[in-house]
Amino acid sequence: MMNKKQQLALYNLISMACRHSVQRKSLIKPHEACPQVSPRWVSSPQVRSREEKDRGPEPRRFMPARVPGPALDPSAAWSPLSLFRLFFSSSVVQRLVDNTNANALKRSQAGKKYVWKELTVREFYNFLAITILSGLVHVPHRSDYWRKKGLYDFPFAAENMSRGSFEAILWSLHMSDPEEDEENERKRNNGHHCCLQSTFPALSSILRPAYCPAY
Repeated sequence: MMNKKQQLALYNLISMACRHSVQRKSLIKPHEACPQVSPRWVSSPQVRSREEKDRGPEPRRFMPARVPGPALDPSAAWSPLSLFRLFFSSSVVQRLVDNTNANALKRSQAGKKYVWKELTVREFYNFLAITILSGLVHVPHRSDYWRKKGLYDFPFAAENMSRGSFEAILWSLHMSDPEEDEENERKRNNGHHCCLQSTFPALSSILRPAYCPAY
């Protein structure tokens, strides 16, 4: 409980505060008392009415450096092998062989043991031939291409490559340079990572000489 003296002091303090507040309000100019800030969406030119039709961006004109489509002479006599070499040229095959050998060496150094013999260009062509055969002749299991009994007697696969060599190449097959893959992986968190690093260099080398995409 406050006595009369304390109540009088509190009353005088409240009165002084009220007078100070009234004097401060009288000094504020009318246009500064409560500034009217219009919402951003009201004055934004992006907002349109329902009656106004949407307008899309202007399409960009496609101007390829070459004529889109196959880059070959249609009047020439092309054999299946010559068409194949348009995509898998000697340089492309050598790059795939080198990258596969490098990837196999990297895996062996990491402690993954398997029977590996350094891949050559000739063996890689045999590997591609068996792969194409598997796309033409379908069997329940990949090992059936090396079977000698029943309906699965395919001499081509067994005469050109053992099953173990085929599986080892398939397991180590790599289209890009493993060292470039490691460098690209270190860029994953800085915005310079390429998600197509493992396939794009080889695919661009395969398609560029023989085909120009129309996009």
